[in-house]
Amino acid sequence: MRARLGGVVDDSKLLHDYAQSNFEICCSALCDAGLLAGEGHYWRIVDGGQLPLVDGEIPQIVLNKLLHGLAAHLPYMSESDRDFDGVVAPNIAFESVCHALVESGYAEAETANCFTWTDSLGPWMVLRGNWSLASFEMSSKAEVDAVLSVVPGSFAHELASLHYANEQVFLMRFFGSFRNGAWLTPGWYNVPDDGWDMRMAAAMYVHFQRAGIPF
Repeated sequence: MRARLGGVVDDSKLLHDYAQSNFEICCSALCDAGLLAGEGHYWRIVDGGQLPLVDGEIPQIVLNKLLHGLAAHLPYMSESDRDFDGVVAPNIAFESVCHALVESGYAEAETANCFTWTDSLGPWMVLRGNWSLASFEMSSKAEVDAVLSVVPGSFAHELASLHYANEQVFLMRFFGSFRNGAWLTPGWYNVPDDGWDMRMAAAMYVHFQRAGIPF
């Protein structure tokens, strides 16, 4: 990414994200992690900055955003499809990131430089459109019925509208209102975290969209 975004100006430590969402998300996440500093329309590389990639060495809210940036950028770097046999790291830098993801449970190492993503990365991958909810095993009918028994009627009608046929929009709305097994005041949740139950989300998406209520 540094090679791609550098060279815009005569300053080796100044990057420009070209107003492309995948780079904007990545740069913003790296800024939160202390590796970049915002400077107008540019990002400056912080001297001595070290990325704490191992799980537990970085605040969860920052890790969530870094994973969001990674998922946004992966299609430009590797095969991110669920059916792909494995991702071969094209360089040492990406290989180091993959090994850190293995340590954190978001990837598995097939060989020294070949990796597959685990379901733990699912919330970020689905929200970025890299994966589909259909690729997840759904929660059981009993689990779904238990959740549906406490969902507010007006919100159930809203989730069944065609407006939420898009999986990414559905996820942001669903998890903006359903957290840790409880329904909250309906809202939006734009950055995933490990609390997103993708099995339940997959089942709820099928349930509500089958209802097919026009928006």
